[in-house]
Amino acid sequence: MYPVFESIDISPIVKLRDEPLRKTSFILDVHLGRLAKMLRMLGFDTFYRNDYDDPEIIQQGLKENRIILTRDRLMLNIKEVLLMSITFGQLIWKRNLKRLLKGLI
Repeated sequence: MYPVFESIDISPIVKLRDEPLRKTSFILDVHLGRLAKMLRMLGFDTFYRNDYDDPEIIQQGLKENRIILTRDRLMLNIKEVLLMSITFGQLIWKRNLKRLLKGLI
């Protein structure tokens, strides 16, 4: 014997928007492969290749208006990148992901 399931209309109390306020997309450097995988699994538009060098990441990020995620502190010296870069220390990927998601809220 199985229980009887009922459907409940929760649409009046749902506070989600029909469309997101912005489209968040990322490009990650070669050191953040696991973080790239996790962001993709969470549904974020994430661009990652393990053979990118810094100029390619910067060019692609600026061209497509992506947030550049990197551990390379030298990238912060580039004027165009400063406002859209997030650097991570030597933290494990779970902490990186938590820190990134917290910053997006």
